[in-house]
Amino acid sequence: MRENKLISFLRMNRIGISLLMMSVASILVVILVLLINHFYHHYYLSIGQVSIEILIAHYCIVFFCILLSFLVFDMLFRYISWRKQNQHSYLLIRTTLQTLTVAAITYLHIGVLYWLDLTHHDLIHANTIKFLIGESFIIIFFAFIVAFSLNFMLFLIRFVGLDLFWNIVSNQYNKPRPHDTVIMYLDLNDSTPLNAQLGNERYLKFREDFFVDAGKAIYLTCGDVSQYQGDEILITWPSKLAFKNNNSVNLFFLAQTFIESRRAHYLQEYGVIPTFKASLHCGELTFSVAGYNKISVHFTGTTLNEGARIIGECHALQHNFLTSEAFVKRLLPDSSYTVERLGSYALKGVQDKMLIYAIESTA
Repeated sequence: MRENKLISFLRMNRIGISLLMMSVASILVVILVLLINHFYHHYYLSIGQVSIEILIAHYCIVFFCILLSFLVFDMLFRYISWRKQNQHSYLLIRTTLQTLTVAAITYLHIGVLYWLDLTHHDLIHANTIKFLIGESFIIIFFAFIVAFSLNFMLFLIRFVGLDLFWNIVSNQYNKPRPHDTVIMYLDLNDSTPLNAQLGNERYLKFREDFFVDAGKAIYLTCGDVSQYQGDEILITWPSKLAFKNNNSVNLFFLAQTFIESRRAHYLQEYGVIPTFKASLHCGELTFSVAGYNKISVHFTGTTLNEGARIIGECHALQHNFLTSEAFVKRLLPDSSYTVERLGSYALKGVQDKMLIYAIESTA
């Protein structure tokens, strides 16, 4: 998959998307306030002269506090958002806290200016404080509107994925074309017995907890969830991104780490710790948009079938992490795991035998 440079930056820099959203929010708020100033320009002139330097400093501080509030609350809520949440409450709480932060810093700055006015009468024009107090309501109102709009956009991006959202907006799928892609099938082990043991409701919660921990690993390794298929996740990377720092391999072991860190939770809630298997493969996939009433992205290629057949061999070969020769040839050496050649196997639906490897952690 050809990686857009902007998307590559956002995916490889964990706070990249937050910084982009913060910058957009700040610019929008300042532009909106300046537009209001333009419409009321003659009114403000009529009440007397104000300190232009103070106004510039005030806008710079507001700009900074909007940036700061988006950054702080994005990082604060990032891991909370991985848990099962009431998404609507989460959206409103996050927006409200960001707006309150903007309001607090705005009025704190006005308070500092008021103190300076009391102690240094010649430093600030008489009407500047009154002007800024009136201006602050406009700033806070538009800060709330912009924060809600951008948080709602992030809310939607979480459902469709950053790659999918950007590629649809930029019309990348208008003409089907092949992309060099790495795929991983990640499948929960013993799902049918677990469903019978836990019951439908508890099993769904168990599976959701598994998806949450796997999702954290997917996020940290810059993967994109292309599909949830029952108990299985299909994850894709542009090949350049998958092999950078061996992101695609690290995903498997990171997911194990996150699950192990919540061992007590799984044992207390379900009496069992999830285990999973995975396959890695690489090759060309062709992406396109299909549908009329409901549009969705479809992709096709022999790589998908081959990756699905490889994971199907995990039980027979008694390994939980298998990959192909095509993937191993492009893999960077790493002392944290070993790659073992298992042999050539005839896979159902695959014309030629495939050389399969097992990946094991050395830790």
